[in-house]
Amino acid sequence: MKIRTWISAAPAVLLVASAGLAHAEVKTSASIGAYSDYRLRGMSLSDKTAVMQGSIEASVPLSDNVSIFAGLWGSSLDKEAGAGALEADLYGGVAVTTGDLSWKATYLRIVFPDDSPADIDFDQYAASVSFPLGPVGGTLGVVHDEYNGGTQSTYVYGSGSYTVPDTPLSLKATLGYEDGDPFDGKWNWGLGVGYTYKAVTFGLEYIDTDTQTIAATGKDLTDSTVVVSLTSSF
Repeated sequence: MKIRTWISAAPAVLLVASAGLAHAEVKTSASIGAYSDYRLRGMSLSDKTAVMQGSIEASVPLSDNVSIFAGLWGSSLDKEAGAGALEADLYGGVAVTTGDLSWKATYLRIVFPDDSPADIDFDQYAASVSFPLGPVGGTLGVVHDEYNGGTQSTYVYGSGSYTVPDTPLSLKATLGYEDGDPFDGKWNWGLGVGYTYKAVTFGLEYIDTDTQTIAATGKDLTDSTVVVSLTSSF
């Protein structure tokens, strides 16, 4: 797949090309948050238990409209659910701005450090474009996962966000479709609201899918829910 190859190779190529930028400005960012459930594409990955999540990222500009970035994202998990107690995503990519459009291509290695005896680490390739729609910010993206054993899945999505003028309130909406393994034609959607005070955001998000997935514990991991979160970025 030529697109996938470009996404995974581009960060390394640009890192080599920028080796001479010893004095380039490095920008860093981080986040931390608590969530009542870890939902990904509508499915609970924490067996419907609360989690802590955090990230750290560094980016280096190569020009006025091109930059490279790398980071680490992590989440706690319910160890009894079968994937261990931790997920760690190691990633790197390229971000490009052209006019009002912001493009991003990312390669990720999804790691579960204590998933023994199983080895469920996998590769992920993602690309997205963000753009303004009047007062609304929109994003379209695609994510391709390649698992051990040769199985794979592709997820396409669209999202929108809106900050209510002169208020600390923000709104967001998401619609996505996943095809492949383990899902064949799954839709997910969500509507959320956030309230930001200084560097802290309190969030509520309604999440649902058109699929039923029953875990070994008897829980439906893809039923409708409201996720409560408390996050901070710095």
